[in-house]
Amino acid sequence: MLINYKKNSFKLPDLFIVWAQKAWTTAIFDFLQNQENIYKISLKEPHYFAPIRESFYKKWQNSKNYFFEKEISIAWLRKYATIYKGSLSWKIIIDGSTHYFFQNHIFIKKINEIYKEKKKEIKIIVSLRNPVDRCFSAFNYLKKLWTIKNEESFDNFMWKQSCIKENLVGMSLYAESLAALFKNFKKENILIIKYEQLEKKESVVGKIKLFLWEELKWSIPISNVTMFNSRGWQKIFYINTRIVLFSQKNYFLRGMVCFLKPVKYIIKVIAIQIHNYWLNGIDKKTREFLLENYFRSDILKLIKITGDDYFTSWLKK
Repeated sequence: MLINYKKNSFKLPDLFIVWAQKAWTTAIFDFLQNQENIYKISLKEPHYFAPIRESFYKKWQNSKNYFFEKEISIAWLRKYATIYKGSLSWKIIIDGSTHYFFQNHIFIKKINEIYKEKKKEIKIIVSLRNPVDRCFSAFNYLKKLWTIKNEESFDNFMWKQSCIKENLVGMSLYAESLAALFKNFKKENILIIKYEQLEKKESVVGKIKLFLWEELKWSIPISNVTMFNSRGWQKIFYINTRIVLFSQKNYFLRGMVCFLKPVKYIIKVIAIQIHNYWLNGIDKKTREFLLENYFRSDILKLIKITGDDYFTSWLKK
């Protein structure tokens, strides 16, 4: 939508796809990006309206791809708006920054200042997943990125105290963030999608179609919707590519890295996936421990806020 801010006009997002990480948000984003009348952008998560964390802000403050500034400024807003350059004739513009859900207080503050009365036209898609299963999926994703040791099991890891564990748990608490969105945006403009219901793709995509503007043309068939997140693999192979480039000055290293490292790396990643998903699921005691100590009260609040009894299925041990 066209926004006027401090005597400047900007074409900014009409639709935000937020939360929860490892809950099909990327697949929803990619599906919508392939529809007619929806502006296609290469950057899914610009994070203009909310920073990720202070440490990332310091590290990436000069990056061309991220916007972690704390305060609103015309200079930064112009830079953010360049992502949507050429979108004037398009019906919908999307921002898929998942952290807007977790950093909702900053997100809402910036939206109020920039969008003002047009805030009521914003639509938000929130994707939620069983918190224990989300932790498990995020844990395995971090193992693929080598953030967590390969030999570490989910059950052992979640019984220990660590900042990574607290982060996994914290990003699986939804009630407070959802309540803040309901308080500041029209409830009818917020669509909640449950990850567990995505097996019925026709039903979920049908809800998205009804939620968005009816006059849109839907060019991609439902059968093409996939739950596979290819972007995660792109990040992994980006790391491998950097290793290859690093070895370019040494012919011996270049040969070793180019031919042995990728093969060994691919085999190791596949082995991790087989071990994590097929041989090493979530132990029943671990699930009970996480549910009782971290998630039960939040799930009950979520049921009260939404009035949706579906979330009672998350209370099952």
